[in-house]
Amino acid sequence: MILFLSDSLEAILSHLSQRVLDVISDQHYIRRLDRLLNIFLTWESRPMCLTPMAYQWCSAISECFRRFERDGITSEGPPPSHYGGAGLRPRRGAPNPNPYAGLLFTALEVGFRHVGLEHEHSSSAIHLIHTRHHELMFEDAFASEDDDVIADVVSVWVVDPLVTPPGSCTRYLAKLTERGRSFSRRLRRMIVHAIQGHWPMELEAAGLELILVLNHLEVGVEDVGDASRLYWVSLLVGALRSTAGWERLSSHNWLLLGNLISMGARLPQRSPGLDMVIMRSLEDAEYWEKLEIWLLTVWGSWYTGDTVPMQEVEQATLKLFLQRPTTIQRFEDLHARTPAAYASLFRTCGDQFRRICDKTRTEICSELLS
Repeated sequence: MILFLSDSLEAILSHLSQRVLDVISDQHYIRRLDRLLNIFLTWESRPMCLTPMAYQWCSAISECFRRFERDGITSEGPPPSHYGGAGLRPRRGAPNPNPYAGLLFTALEVGFRHVGLEHEHSSSAIHLIHTRHHELMFEDAFASEDDDVIADVVSVWVVDPLVTPPGSCTRYLAKLTERGRSFSRRLRRMIVHAIQGHWPMELEAAGLELILVLNHLEVGVEDVGDASRLYWVSLLVGALRSTAGWERLSSHNWLLLGNLISMGARLPQRSPGLDMVIMRSLEDAEYWEKLEIWLLTVWGSWYTGDTVPMQEVEQATLKLFLQRPTTIQRFEDLHARTPAAYASLFRTCGDQFRRICDKTRTEICSELLS
């Protein structure tokens, strides 16, 4: 019975949605559509099937808005309920504001304001049909001074990470960070969730811009749930492996990586060539704290073999231990606390690692006695 009612509701909404699309271009219906959308806003538990429908409305509204501006038509329509983006502000000197200006953000709010982290959507759950007119919507929304409007449009990527070409999400967000924009709590949470949902594509398409956004967000361990630790370790390691990423990623994010590793987060697959470049760079620059975190990553993700220059890794580790003796205990404690997650740390490299620890302690004792 519940399933029947759900199916019936979706069918009714689908029919209503089509009617909305049919009349959007007719300015005589603007007042009625405005009232209808505001009625939807009073619906506290809006079904998620309304989200792709509202996304279609946004495309049609954006198209009508630009057509109205291009043709210079005046209208007796109502003044917009609210403005936000630069493209949605009425033109100076126009006898009447564009009647579609207030509809776009209202439609966006109807479709995405109720999206929350508890929904745990995936790209297979809801598929959004993206059109070129949506790009105008994104431009207007990201130009807004209203964080809720921006959070609504970021929610598009939370619902369907594949809705736009790779890099789009990051590039829009990077423009906000370049303006020094501070984020409301809701907007920040939606950005974190959106990045987490499709970071591999974003990192490949817009690596340096993604690092810029990560530095601005300053994500903490409290922002990363237990189930998301793997994603964030992989994201941060991937960012460090990107072009000049180890130089650009903030100290805050280095510490986040170290904390997540210390909490037992799984490590990504090794990349010997890039990992060695980063290790040598950190060693030469004497960035001991960052080298400690990176060597935790190296020891935890590598296995001995012909492709791994273990002698060089051992030398870097020994140099680190001599500079920061307390680091030895951190490496050993990490393995003792999380044997399952770090079985590889000592399974094949245990003898080498133990030899380094013993040699370090011997040299430290010799220095103290001399």
